[in-house]
Amino acid sequence: MSDAATPIVPAPEGKFAGFYGIKSDLVNVSTYGKEKITFNPDRGAIVFFCHDCKKFVETDRADPKKMKFTCQTCKGRKISYGTEESLKEHYKRVLVK
Repeated sequence: MSDAATPIVPAPEGKFAGFYGIKSDLVNVSTYGKEKITFNPDRGAIVFFCHDCKKFVETDRADPKKMKFTCQTCKGRKISYGTEESLKEHYKRVLVK
């Protein structure tokens, strides 16, 4: 082995320059700095959907540190929560009357 250091080869320019071809984490991101306009501020409050009752219900929360809810109507524990608009869209087949 020789004590001569291996010469440092500069990274090639072009497509494969830098780590995995990316010089910065902001390269090729066309949406950087642009605000997403699809946010709806009038989306409504948080509601709870019971999978056993198949309707929107009021819930109890046994442990305030955990996100586990219990239906006040049927005492079921299969509860989803979100905005009313998003839950209606997600569970539209269940909510059809």
